[in-house]
Parts: sequence; C-alpha cells; structure tokens
Amino acid sequence: MADPREDVTLAEAQAAAARIIEAGVLTSGGLGLNEFVEARIKVVTVTVLA
Repeated sequence: MADPREDVTLAEAQAAAARIIEAGVLTSGGLGLNEFVEARIKVVTVTVLA
C-alpha cells in the first residue's frame, strides 16, 4: 500500500488483508493467498541529486 496513514493499526491492516484474501485478487506461484502473516511499513528516503 503506497503512502499508508501514519496511525494505521494492525487491526486495520488485518481487516484489509482479509478483504484482499477473500477477493482472491493476489496469487503467488499460481496459488491464491490464504492467510495473513504480518504487516510491514517500509520507510524509504529519497534524496534528489542536484
């Protein structure tokens, strides 16, 4: 998820993951996802070189 809210909770991430899994829209190796394992927030710093 690009640009998540700073105050997003684990419960919100789990609920979103459950909806994604239920919809069956993501696959890995031809198999559908079937469980939530963890939620991560990745912080990336971008520096423009001038």
